[in-house]
Amino acid sequence: MSATAPDARRYAGSVFWMGMAEAAARAGNVFLQLLLVRALAPARYGVFAYAYSVFLIVIALTSLGITEAFVREGAMARDRIGAVLSGFFSLRALSGGVAAAIIAGVAATSGADGPVILAVGLFLLFRSITAFLATAFRAREVIWKEFMVRLAEVLVLVAVASVALALRWSLSTVVWSLAAAGAACLAAAIAAFRALMPGFSWSLPSGALRRITAAAPYGLPAVAGGWLLRIDIASFQQLGRDPERTAFFAAAVTLVLATGLVPAIASAALYPSLARGGDRADALVGRTLLIFGAAGAGLAAALRAAPVLLVRTAYGPRYLPSAPWVAALAPFLLFLSPGIFAATVLAARGRAALLCVLLLVPLAVQAAANFLLFPRRPAAVVPVSIALQGLVFAAGATFVWLSRSRSDRQ
Repeated sequence: MSATAPDARRYAGSVFWMGMAEAAARAGNVFLQLLLVRALAPARYGVFAYAYSVFLIVIALTSLGITEAFVREGAMARDRIGAVLSGFFSLRALSGGVAAAIIAGVAATSGADGPVILAVGLFLLFRSITAFLATAFRAREVIWKEFMVRLAEVLVLVAVASVALALRWSLSTVVWSLAAAGAACLAAAIAAFRALMPGFSWSLPSGALRRITAAAPYGLPAVAGGWLLRIDIASFQQLGRDPERTAFFAAAVTLVLATGLVPAIASAALYPSLARGGDRADALVGRTLLIFGAAGAGLAAALRAAPVLLVRTAYGPRYLPSAPWVAALAPFLLFLSPGIFAATVLAARGRAALLCVLLLVPLAVQAAANFLLFPRRPAAVVPVSIALQGLVFAAGATFVWLSRSRSDRQ
């Protein structure tokens, strides 16, 4: 018992700090959005929310697998972590270049809002690369340092946004200030890693594309939780062409996803123990899935019971038209929390092909359904999203049970 106690304490500490790092990043995103919602007129926030939602998906898709492959290889080669980071950082920068080209293309076709959309995309891109650098500490199992990097970045960005909004700058000035702050944080992180991590430079690892392709599906659970609703936001703007209505719907989505933040963070923090596998991990999965389901039901009930109070508290009276959307979206939380956990379990068990089908096919179905339904019944996109998330949860939970270790089923 004495031999395993230090390992258990170290592992518990790793889970705690990983959860804190995720919390710092995700809570910081939510807080920035709340600041913008409260300060901006709905029509202007609608433009920001559209760009934010589209580019979250673009950046995630262009970088899937790079972080997961780096953490896996870096953990096995801690004595040369700088050289490993160099190769994967080069790949992450190249994937960022692809994302930047897409961002520029979307901005170029967005008319007068192009500069705002470009700035939002660059802001998210800079943040994603800084987040990748911080995972070097995860690979070395000193995750409290990753938390400190993420927290420092969030504090800088929130400070910049607070000053910009207090001075009543225009949306364009606000988002370009955030993009500049994000670029400064990234530059500081690169400089610090080059100075403090021996071997960190620029080089492409051999066989990297093959490793990233194999690892890509395992990045899906961390990013796919709110994608169905992000596609809805993009549909409201692209198909409805009404930034104010987009803003009210996007504000409701932000509140719903913020409510589901704790279960999402917990799933990310539990991933290492799930990846270790074994009978003990398998035995805990079913019980934990029920806990996540109960948490989702409680969160959904809370949103459904008091949408007006929640919107007024979070955003102020100007965004009260978001309240009906909050009530309509509340059932989404019934399936979001346990669905993310089920996907995390499947990722930990190496079910790559299944993850791709389970998480990417619903996105395509949602996009097609929105295209067909939105012109006649915009509100119909919400029950479709809820139904698809329910199917993701049901299928994920079923395959989690079917993929249990043989010893657990006997």
